[in-house]
Amino acid sequence: DPERMISLDTDWFYRKGARGLLWLAAHPVASADARLGEAYQSVLLRPARALGGSLATFDRRVIDGAVNAVGNLTQAGAAVSTAFEKYVIYGLLNIAGYANHIAAAILRKIQSGQVHHYAALLLVGIFILVNLYLWFIDHTALAVILSQWPLGGKQ
Repeated sequence: DPERMISLDTDWFYRKGARGLLWLAAHPVASADARLGEAYQSVLLRPARALGGSLATFDRRVIDGAVNAVGNLTQAGAAVSTAFEKYVIYGLLNIAGYANHIAAAILRKIQSGQVHHYAALLLVGIFILVNLYLWFIDHTALAVILSQWPLGGKQ
């Protein structure tokens, strides 16, 4: 005969407990989850999505519009700067270079190698410098010189 013994089916507690937890999950917890999910949707998610859409529109229209406007202004300023440099600055430099070639061609002709030509040019240069000084710097000296000139003074 088999020996009589008292056996505790320990698995029984787990099975009954699991059935109870499954019932709780299927009935009161599921309905509470559904209500919390709806509240979460209506209180947090929908307003957050609406705010996100509004901020995205603001970013696209205002912020990106300002950035694009600054970029367009920068490109326009660069175009003006490039045109100024190309036509004004380089134009003046080209004029100065061309004037240098013209002056060299003219001055090459007066270079004869004879000393009396160089002396005459030196005297003409001194005469021009003295007249410029008297005209622009010292008007009183010019007035004195003109008053003592044979036909420029009192008669």
